[in-house]
Amino acid sequence: MLLIKTYLKETEFKGIGLFTAIGLDLGAVIHVTDTNFNKVFSKEEIEYFGPLQKEFYNTYMIHLPDGSAMLDLDNTRFINHSSNPNLVCDLECIKTCRKIEAGEELTLNYKTFDGEYSDELDFEVYE
Repeated sequence: MLLIKTYLKETEFKGIGLFTAIGLDLGAVIHVTDTNFNKVFSKEEIEYFGPLQKEFYNTYMIHLPDGSAMLDLDNTRFINHSSNPNLVCDLECIKTCRKIEAGEELTLNYKTFDGEYSDELDFEVYE
């Protein structure tokens, strides 16, 4: 679950992004995995998804190594990918990897934790 005040805002190339409402220091933990705010779907459950559920799965869920997937029920799911992120994720928590100013978009490198993320999904045309 998110531990800081954030807001959603449209971005130029990536649709909706998550932005911090407060300044953050290096190493600040902004999110912790919490079974009340993170739903895990088994590989078997995912196999029964219909087309719209599969699209949602591919857009918002973290694909785990065992074939299951985790969905954040708070706005964490709107953190966009970046090859030069300001956050790091170890699936237990998300923390800053540099100082972040209030109003900045929060970004993660999906390749470091999502086994199904592909460069074909990378929309960072401006980096």
